[in-house]
Amino acid sequence: MKKHYIPLLIACSLLNNLANGQEVGTEQQSKVDSVKLTKDDTIYPKLQVKGLFQARYLVSGTKDVDVNGLHHSDGSGTDNNFMVKYMRVQMRAQISKRTEVTVLANLADFKSDPKTKVLENAYLKYTFSPKLAITVGQFRPWFGIEETYPIDIVKSLDWSNQYLEFGKLGWASFQIGVAATGETTLGEMPFSYSLSVVNGNGKNQVVDNDNGKQYATRLVFGL
Repeated sequence: MKKHYIPLLIACSLLNNLANGQEVGTEQQSKVDSVKLTKDDTIYPKLQVKGLFQARYLVSGTKDVDVNGLHHSDGSGTDNNFMVKYMRVQMRAQISKRTEVTVLANLADFKSDPKTKVLENAYLKYTFSPKLAITVGQFRPWFGIEETYPIDIVKSLDWSNQYLEFGKLGWASFQIGVAATGETTLGEMPFSYSLSVVNGNGKNQVVDNDNGKQYATRLVFGL
């Protein structure tokens, strides 16, 4: 009796497919070829504001030496002092999925001559893909490892002497120029890079101090 039911079930299935306007054998294919279209609901522009406050209390442990390390034989130096190191305000505008503009200012620099100070980051970044992004303006070239860390997670209150000296020479710290950055994988090994061309005379300069430019390359392999 079972042999008589099998053709009948197959015939009902065929009639059902034809009634729905579907060709025989295309149901599985349509499931494989179907692609879910996702819509990006992100609204641009997006504005992000951040801040950082860092203060310190300095005490000189050496007699006749002030908090700046200067000697005073007459005892006139200041051996303890409160000071504000950073009062940073950052604004980041995501104009589109690929374009962002970032401004970073350290308001604590107003405590002394603010010339060539205060404004730290002022750049536009366009991301073509994770493998390539172009940054133009004033930024920190990715010269050393410290350029990858924001000040709020640095384990000391000051940058290393190496960072400060390379900054004076125009390699590290904030410089004006252009940079290309990106990351990818070489086989199974993570790889990131940075290529930068900068004036090399520091931040907030009206014009370069010579016709030369400083070129820096950094390659990082995730071994």
